[in-house]
Amino acid sequence: MFTVLTTVVVLVGALSNPDLQDLFQSLTSQRRRKQRRPQSTSADGPQPDGRRRFGSVSRAIVQVLTKAQTDLRMKEIHEEVERLLGEPVSRHSIKSCLHRNCQGASPRFERVSRGRYRLVLK
Repeated sequence: MFTVLTTVVVLVGALSNPDLQDLFQSLTSQRRRKQRRPQSTSADGPQPDGRRRFGSVSRAIVQVLTKAQTDLRMKEIHEEVERLLGEPVSRHSIKSCLHRNCQGASPRFERVSRGRYRLVLK
């Protein structure tokens, strides 16, 4: 003989849905601008939430390849970027930047061979 157990879940409106009165009041109030985020103390370091300033990794890659004046392995670029920025950088960020900037009408980097890149001279 089998026993069947059933569970009933009851949703309470106060817990499952936001209060629409507060939402409508916030939309009709005079204060419509978002709060500004406090400025970070470090100009090129990561933000408090872990994100870096836009373009800081690509600028570091350009500096590394400019200084090298030859093609470098991705691993060498990664090590030099971390040394330059003074903190760990995801290798995926560097790979993504190199890949994105090797394509298009005016590429910044050239993929010389598998895993090797150099700066495009203009």
